[in-house]
Amino acid sequence: MEENLDVLPQYILEKLKSLQLELEDGDITQKGFDKKRQQILSPYAELMNRPPQTEDGQSVANDMEANHNQLARPEHSPANPAIDRDLRPSQSMNNMATASSVNDIKKSLSSDGMTGDPQQIHSRPLPVPPLGSGNAAVGRGRPPPELSINIPGRAPTFGRPPPNASMMGRPPPPSNQFSTFPPNVRPPNYRPGQPNPPYVARPPGMYANLPGQPMPLRPMGSINHRPMPPPQGPGYNNFAQPGPQPPGMRPRNWMPPSDGPRKRRSIDMVQERMEGAGLAKSSTIRTVDPNSQRGDWDTQSVRSVNRTSVGHNRSPSMVSTISAAQFASPTTARPTDNRFSHRRSTSGSSGRYSSNGMVPNFRALEPPPQPLTNLGHLSPHVLLQLAGHQMLPLEPREVPPGILDVNGHTEMSCFSSIAEILRHRALNTGRTVAFTTLDPKGKEVASLTWEKVNARAEKVAHVIRQKSGLNHGDRAALIYRKSEILDFIVALLGCFLAGVVAVPINAAEEMAELSFILSSTNVYLALTTDYNLRAFTKDLQSRQQEFPPNIEWWKTNEFGSWYPKSKGGSDYPEITLPDLAYIEYSKAPNGELKGVAISHRTIMAQCIAYKAAISPSEPQANGRPAFTGPDTVVSYLEPRQQVGLIIGILCSVFSGNSTVLVSSTVMDSAAIWINILSRYRATIATADYTALQGVTRQFSFNRAEVMNYNKKQPADLSSLRLLLIDTLIVDSETDVHIAENLLLPLGVADPLQVVCAMSSLPEHGGMILSLRDYLGPAKLEEVVSNDKPDKDGQSMSIRWITAEGSSRDYWECLLDREALKDNRIVVLATGADVQEQLPTTKAVLATAFGFAMPEATVAVVDPETTALCAPETIGEIWVDSPSLSGGFWALPKHTEAIFHARPLLIPPDTLYPEPYDQEFLRTGLLGATVGGRIVVFGLYEDRVRQQKLGADIGIDEVHFSTDLTKTVLKRVAVENCAIFEVMVNGEHLPVVVCESNFPKEDLARLADGVSDVLLEDHGLRIFTILVCPINSIPRHFKHGRKHIHTMQCKKAYEMGRLNPVYVKIDVDRTIFSVPKREESVASASVWRSSVVAYDEAIRRGLIYGGGLPQHTGMESVREVIDERTGFDLSKFTNIVDILLWRTAVHPEETAYISLENKAKETKAYTWRKINGKIASTTYYLTKKGLRTPSRALIVIPFGIEFIQAIYACLVLGVVPIPVEPMELQRIKQDTSVLLNVAMDHGVSHILVNSVTDELFKNKQVSMLWRQFSGRGTKMPELVNISKMSKYGKLLGKESGYTVKREWLSPDYVAMITVSHTPDMVRQSARFNHQVIIAQCQTQKITCQMRSQRGIVANSLCGYSGLGLLMAAFCGVYVGSPTLLLNSTDYFQSSVVFFEWLQRLKVKDTVTTYPLLQYAMNHITTGEHRKFTLQNVQNLMISSEGRPKPHFYHQMLKYFHANRLSKETINNVYSSSMNPMITTRSYMLMEPITLLIDLVSLRRGIVRVLPPEEETLGILLHDSGIVPSTTMIAIVNPETRIVCPANVVGEIWVVSTATVKGFTEEDQKTHEGKFSASIQGGDPRISYARTGDLGFLWPVQRRVGSLNPNVEEGQCLFVLGKLEETFEVNGAMYFPQDVEASIERCHPAIPPGGAITFQSVNETVTIVAVKSAEAALSVVPSIVNAVLQEHMFLIDTIVIVSQGNLPKTRMGDKQRGRAFVAYMEKSLAALHVRRITNQNSPLELPSHSGSVYNFDDAASFMSRRRSIKSGVSGHDQTAKDDGTSGEGYVASPTQSQFELPRMDSPGPLEFDHDLGQA
Repeated sequence: MEENLDVLPQYILEKLKSLQLELEDGDITQKGFDKKRQQILSPYAELMNRPPQTEDGQSVANDMEANHNQLARPEHSPANPAIDRDLRPSQSMNNMATASSVNDIKKSLSSDGMTGDPQQIHSRPLPVPPLGSGNAAVGRGRPPPELSINIPGRAPTFGRPPPNASMMGRPPPPSNQFSTFPPNVRPPNYRPGQPNPPYVARPPGMYANLPGQPMPLRPMGSINHRPMPPPQGPGYNNFAQPGPQPPGMRPRNWMPPSDGPRKRRSIDMVQERMEGAGLAKSSTIRTVDPNSQRGDWDTQSVRSVNRTSVGHNRSPSMVSTISAAQFASPTTARPTDNRFSHRRSTSGSSGRYSSNGMVPNFRALEPPPQPLTNLGHLSPHVLLQLAGHQMLPLEPREVPPGILDVNGHTEMSCFSSIAEILRHRALNTGRTVAFTTLDPKGKEVASLTWEKVNARAEKVAHVIRQKSGLNHGDRAALIYRKSEILDFIVALLGCFLAGVVAVPINAAEEMAELSFILSSTNVYLALTTDYNLRAFTKDLQSRQQEFPPNIEWWKTNEFGSWYPKSKGGSDYPEITLPDLAYIEYSKAPNGELKGVAISHRTIMAQCIAYKAAISPSEPQANGRPAFTGPDTVVSYLEPRQQVGLIIGILCSVFSGNSTVLVSSTVMDSAAIWINILSRYRATIATADYTALQGVTRQFSFNRAEVMNYNKKQPADLSSLRLLLIDTLIVDSETDVHIAENLLLPLGVADPLQVVCAMSSLPEHGGMILSLRDYLGPAKLEEVVSNDKPDKDGQSMSIRWITAEGSSRDYWECLLDREALKDNRIVVLATGADVQEQLPTTKAVLATAFGFAMPEATVAVVDPETTALCAPETIGEIWVDSPSLSGGFWALPKHTEAIFHARPLLIPPDTLYPEPYDQEFLRTGLLGATVGGRIVVFGLYEDRVRQQKLGADIGIDEVHFSTDLTKTVLKRVAVENCAIFEVMVNGEHLPVVVCESNFPKEDLARLADGVSDVLLEDHGLRIFTILVCPINSIPRHFKHGRKHIHTMQCKKAYEMGRLNPVYVKIDVDRTIFSVPKREESVASASVWRSSVVAYDEAIRRGLIYGGGLPQHTGMESVREVIDERTGFDLSKFTNIVDILLWRTAVHPEETAYISLENKAKETKAYTWRKINGKIASTTYYLTKKGLRTPSRALIVIPFGIEFIQAIYACLVLGVVPIPVEPMELQRIKQDTSVLLNVAMDHGVSHILVNSVTDELFKNKQVSMLWRQFSGRGTKMPELVNISKMSKYGKLLGKESGYTVKREWLSPDYVAMITVSHTPDMVRQSARFNHQVIIAQCQTQKITCQMRSQRGIVANSLCGYSGLGLLMAAFCGVYVGSPTLLLNSTDYFQSSVVFFEWLQRLKVKDTVTTYPLLQYAMNHITTGEHRKFTLQNVQNLMISSEGRPKPHFYHQMLKYFHANRLSKETINNVYSSSMNPMITTRSYMLMEPITLLIDLVSLRRGIVRVLPPEEETLGILLHDSGIVPSTTMIAIVNPETRIVCPANVVGEIWVVSTATVKGFTEEDQKTHEGKFSASIQGGDPRISYARTGDLGFLWPVQRRVGSLNPNVEEGQCLFVLGKLEETFEVNGAMYFPQDVEASIERCHPAIPPGGAITFQSVNETVTIVAVKSAEAALSVVPSIVNAVLQEHMFLIDTIVIVSQGNLPKTRMGDKQRGRAFVAYMEKSLAALHVRRITNQNSPLELPSHSGSVYNFDDAASFMSRRRSIKSGVSGHDQTAKDDGTSGEGYVASPTQSQFELPRMDSPGPLEFDHDLGQA
């Protein structure tokens, strides 16, 4: 039987697809493919092999004919009840809905784990239905039969898995009549109020019991969808008797009659009128030639499907007119930096932009399709609250029929476009002045009559048609200055007449933005003026930039005019209109530059609505609207875009108004502006609050000056009937102030009626949303109770009522402030009661804009869930109107998400969210409808949220920045202010940025005042307050003036670009997300509690139990064969004997090569010659008195003499101690270290050569020498081996110099190497001869070293460890030549190292990170091309700590041209006790990369994350596997038990290559470090403890395509040193992870510029800054970064200059020295800031317990991803100190800050005024 794969879940199909790709790529055999495929499909075998069942049990095959017949059925409607009943859900479906959906959810709410804990309810996911197709939901879905399912191979989960990414967008339309229409375009006969057209219902039986299969959506019945009442039962007692319902909301048990007349919607009537006017399908619109010159890219934008009858007359989106490929964004989508994750997800449809914050550049990045249903935000508890209680969209008001022209008899519906109206004006009122421009002083510059405007526009259109070569619908750019507005108007109208799409460019601030607009719109023609073109050319030349290519520039001011020959205009060219009129580019608040495509139909609809709204409503005797003559409009709003373009130009042409366009600078003088209004007898003026406040203030203070400004023209505004104020929110206080102090004294009879706030949508084409118009109040729905049930058994009905008051009323209300914080509307007073109660209450005074514009449908939607809000709830205002644009240009996904959003409706019968059947524009405005009027509180981005006290974590209270800013500016003496929220560690934290010129000593008082005022008036606890200098906060231009840009301020705060002079941080009263330590592990350390953490992680499903124990095996080596002679090298007992053997076998072969004369010359030494040199040195040392068991310090530069000295000491039985020679720049420090080594080891002689002998004669060295000799100790004797004479004999029997047998004892010390940690802690490792041989043996076997390949050794790593081994011994052991490169030569020319790698065909070499970094920084481009590294097979990077993944990729990129392969770069984990504990050498694979969860790592658990969760973890590279004769174990350092898999522990090593100990240790310490044993292990095995933390990870690799994976071994991952970790709140932290977060949080912090450590119970970070000016700005960034990524608070931050951070010369951080300097108060600090314990901390009731107490793994995983939680531990010990949390920037002069020692009983006292110290 054929398998039916269609029933499989989507993620199973994706697995099968990936498996098929593996087979096609040859990664798997056919046999393996079949086996894996069978494993995947086996849980679904029964499901695939049975025929899908319908609801009545019949198979799909038997039911296909019935489904097919449904296509031919007529539309079901109330007029056809039989068909309507057929298409309704069956009774069995309703029963199932009740049983499986409502009751199950209610049971789940009352079951264990859900009672009394709303947070757990919210964390439970719901079953996810599939997305609808187009505008109609497909399939008659039903609620799932059960909410809990078992998915094979997965743990049982609540609900079903979410759909994958491919299901998040809207799928193609189904195969019905919708398929002939593009997305979002409904069929011609469709009305929103009608039921959906017939559809093919997928048999419900196919969805039953599918593992992981999402459920389908139910089809929407109509826009007036009224769900069936739920069954009455005990669980619904509270819903059985609905109480009074607010207007516009229907009760949950109300259903309309199934038949009967439907209310005729105004949206349908305006559609019919627009069809009659030719707007839907105008006769002037001709078909575009498909064979046009420029192809589809240019022409398809005008080929749109006309919505002749779609319920609303919005223009189609770009998605519906052109394929996404053709309209793909010209920018390449880049991944968004999500380093800061969110506890409460703001993804999906909750965000309005592709980026939640300011975008890095102006390009809008296309996001993935946003999900249609945000079920993750809708918990069962929320569903029950919303079901049946959602407020449906308000019904639109109608436009009165017969809008008349200014002549009183021409209906405006006769015209189809602005272009036709323009010709009408020129023919009928041609001599009337249309547009006038004034200069900043109010003098008239120029004016145009309607005849002249049309003549010049016709000339522009004529030239475009004749000479441009543009096709119909092509784009033309309009680039004009605001002073050239008349030329702009002519060019815009000329484009309309020519049938091309205008692209006004006003938002471009940079050349890149201009080029972006031109390229994205495919513009080839730019219209401008002569002056503008010259200025533009000069500007580009000064910037050394070129013009955008392929653009033709025309100067329209030189075109002249064109008049028709006939007087009646019969010879006018035909107007052929494309769909689009113009594309308006504007910047969103987040900085995205997006173009809105405005169609001619949109313009006409907007003009009709505007004309109807501002026209008086008194009708004439014949019933038509009252005739009003043309208005005189005075506007300074930007006339080239948004609402200024609509009112100032387009509506003026439509209405025949005379428009006076002035500069925004006239508002700087009240006298000039008032004079202009008086002189032109303005009836309508447009303005904004900022300018009007200034004008009113000037008029109040200088009334006489204003009144006497022009004696010929007295100041008189009595003709003014509307003062339209473009604003975000209505400021009633300012309105009253303007009315009483400006308008009333100037003759306005009813000033408050004249003042009219106007809400527009600047991001979406400037549509006017609301104003107090003349159309009368809206109609609202009211639910009434019937005495007798109707014929359908309904006892509730709906009636239409008129909203209270007039549409011109100035409507105010008092709202409860506490309710507003919870997004609720509680009206305390309206009307006259407002002013009476306002002085005695702290309520919020809210003023409405008015009713929505005519034909506009408004809905209030929850922006997080996209569900329709309940009544009296604040939400996002969504609007649908014919005046709206179809969408963004070239951004189809943005268009779909913003312009064509569909809210969710939750029926009470199924509790299953369904998309509403009307599309809306998401305005981004947050507000509500009160009494049908629109009240706006601010933008979506203006919300300022904070944790609500007394509530669970995650429950926020909401404020609005506009209200907060108004309070601060009114009550605190600050110049400007911006208030916003930042998301840190899952919490919304309020931030205030203000400007002030207060003196330095008063800034603390100012910041306290801001904090106290906001806390007192609003209850807002401020997290951070930054006081900046005047005019330093980011601003943007709006209406010609600079305004504070809140989102740019937020971006500058997050990026550290603000330069504050004062910072106040309060973490004690604002931070609640820091996890607390569990009481059960309060007294246990991290290592003692790791067992509990391991079991808990397994229980939660974070890791899997079992796996290999973290202990490797050991590969023993019996023999090591020399490949040339076949001799077994393991028979040699010491390295000297091998040297003698090499001399005897290959005496004339090269053994060593030294570089001389600045690496320009080389000198080779054969085995015989080097043997003789060593013999001569031995003889010379014998004469100087060196004998066994004396010790000699070798202070000789890297070279052949260095090798001679080491071997000479080994031959004499003298213990050599090689140390690096002093450097002249650091001679004092180096000499002190050197002499301390000599004194501590009892050195009798110091071996030097001529170079170092001169250094010891230096004055500073001589002074130190005398100081040491004055201690009474015998000083070592200097022996200059450069003075030796030739001996003439070789080592061995000839000279008698050989290694004696007694020196081969394991207890005999043959050599001591000295190494220092970055903190200059010395470690002196003791070697015997067996260890030296064992280390060489490990290198030869592991690295497969051959004598034919040379060795290049560098002195910078050649005095200890692996570098010394390669330089002195490996070449002798292997028999290969060794090149000795001095550090001086390397620093002079790093390329020498790589050139010799090529010349000697070196296969294996060793280096370090600092050496490679130095080379990559200093090798020139020319030098980089000189060498190739193709022969290098093993470039070992020796490191004692964690490998650096980013450096690895940097190396690959840098050396790619030198043919260095990826598998060649190998990490080596080295230690002072063993130079090669693990290595990646010859693993022949790239480093293993793991993304480790930081939250789990803090508890000692290793949990690997998928790549998409990179922001939650750290990237690690492995250090390889153990070499031969070595094994390691990962052991708990406290319990000494081998750690299980996925657990961090200390690295213990057993190896023959491990040194025998350190000379600085006593016997007890030595045994604890080198003789450790595992608890319960073999007591005969002694382990060496490295002191480093890490874990083992199993690795599998496939050998050949036909073989299965084989176990490669366990790779070691090194994390860091145990002694450097610190514990906060019971969690373990590695300082490098915290420091990495700090170093990338602010641009002023250099790489490697942070050191973090713990002092007693205080966590301290010392941060270097590039400049002293940034000392304060980095403090908030540091606090936020550490809290966000590591979930704890830094206690103290110390800022130092870049050169004062303790580091070694190689750039390694010296944390120990930093700690000592901090404790000794010797740091030269620029600024010191105490963060914690500044105020009395606040606690939440739900936060007192453990943050890890989750019921199941699913809820834990969901919460961890959002808040990155999971750390438990103690709170830090409270520190009672009187430190002020504020500080100031010190002067660049560094000073010493004072910190007490930890044993000091007094509080910390900081001297903040460091500049005066």
